[in-house]
Amino acid sequence: MNKRWVIASADPALPQPLPLPAPLARVLIQRGFRDPEAARRFLNPQLRQLHDPFALPAMGAAVERVLAALDRHERIVIYGDYDVDGVTSSALLTRVLRAVGGAVANFLPHRIDEGYGLSAEGLARCVAELRPQLLIAVDCGTSSRAEIAGLKRAGVDVIVLDHHEPPAELPECVALVNPKCGAGQPFASVGVAFKLAHALLKQRRTLAEQIGRAHV
Repeated sequence: MNKRWVIASADPALPQPLPLPAPLARVLIQRGFRDPEAARRFLNPQLRQLHDPFALPAMGAAVERVLAALDRHERIVIYGDYDVDGVTSSALLTRVLRAVGGAVANFLPHRIDEGYGLSAEGLARCVAELRPQLLIAVDCGTSSRAEIAGLKRAGVDVIVLDHHEPPAELPECVALVNPKCGAGQPFASVGVAFKLAHALLKQRRTLAEQIGRAHV
């Protein structure tokens, strides 16, 4: 079926247009940014404008465990799903944690041989090759109760950053940071990964200086 895009026109009742190129001003106005100051804040965001990352479920426990891993120079593995959300989440966290001195490896399961999420096959290869002490699952893990229990028996701590619907029984892990496990607004897993990075910087201000020196 052919689709036809219908572009909404700017509100003619506005007294003055935003001091921006007309197409950009129209887009911002249609999205509720109806004055120059609001548009400026949106186009030039700063961390202090963001919502508190610790409002997400279990974020405090996740930050505490990641900081401990950094301080103890533990092996951290980011286990990400192979779709766009998983890859961008993995890339963001890998870069941030390496920039602050973390011993971080990234693991992506093989789509055909190991399947989606925290599969038994993917985890077996991950543990054998990378020997994680802390595994951070991104864009997966909320429903992986048995697999995370197996990691726990193997001495691997697990943090889950996810956005999928939670089952009746949640996995027992260090922290399950999933907006759908609380009353917050749901968003993509890369957003959850970003909020973990935000929380780390908020909890320990010196990390921001390290990131600046590393030019992340």
